[in-house]
Amino acid sequence: MVVYSGQNAIDYLVDRADAPNPGMSSHWRKYHSSFRFTGNGFKGLQGFGGSRPPSRGVRLIFERYLQRKFRRIGDQWSGFVEIDRLAQLMTRKQDRAYDIDVLRQVLTLAFLGRHVPGDAGQMETVCVIGDGFGTMASLLLGAELAKQVVVVNLTKTLLVDLWYLRLCLGDEPFESDVELVTGDTAPEMDPPVILKYFEDLRGSAGSGGLLFYCCNREEKRLPDGTVTRFSEYPWLETDQILVDELCPWHQQYYTFRPPFYRSYDGPIRHRLVNLSKNSGSYSNHAPTIHD
Repeated sequence: MVVYSGQNAIDYLVDRADAPNPGMSSHWRKYHSSFRFTGNGFKGLQGFGGSRPPSRGVRLIFERYLQRKFRRIGDQWSGFVEIDRLAQLMTRKQDRAYDIDVLRQVLTLAFLGRHVPGDAGQMETVCVIGDGFGTMASLLLGAELAKQVVVVNLTKTLLVDLWYLRLCLGDEPFESDVELVTGDTAPEMDPPVILKYFEDLRGSAGSGGLLFYCCNREEKRLPDGTVTRFSEYPWLETDQILVDELCPWHQQYYTFRPPFYRSYDGPIRHRLVNLSKNSGSYSNHAPTIHD
């Protein structure tokens, strides 16, 4: 294990961006196929959120209008307004649109602020698996909801995370506070990797368990034909489920052309659960089928 700080972390990821990764899922082989770092930005960003320029003028007014149905969901949580304000500041620093991908992250964080048991205050450590453009990490740090944020991602996507996190934090805090720890774990999200993530999370849980928020399609077919199902993740019967429902802000997205609201490719479920540290019986069968 080697630790790189600040710009050295970005340089390391740039050098490793095109290194072969035999374990990469077919999903990320597809969406990373056109990825390219240009030296002062990126091209071919696909599969983990939008990065278009900020909306302005009439387009901005129309986008805010389209976001109203999602913002009404956030109005029920007291923390939404402050996190929304931070997201506007963040996207201005990063020179990108405050789009539906950013708004979903804001809603998620406000939701967690309402539903995490007790007075969470500033949490010691939060792990974000598969952040997009460093959005969740930036919001957690900006809102001072976490003292430390650990971001786990594929090499190319992690490079994007750190690049945009630096734009948000500024050069000096990025150099002093951001460290990259090399390792083999990455969010491939093939079934064996999902199982490994759950095992690692349970291994790090204390005696009272570990709070885990998961949001994904109920059923997803990867480009190689592998099917993963949310219900067949390696949940244990001893896990304490706090929230389990279709995610209200994750069923539709908006576009600037009619029909303006469109459904995602299948229903998306989210679950907030206190993962049990103890081993026990799985509440389902194997987490995949091939056909």
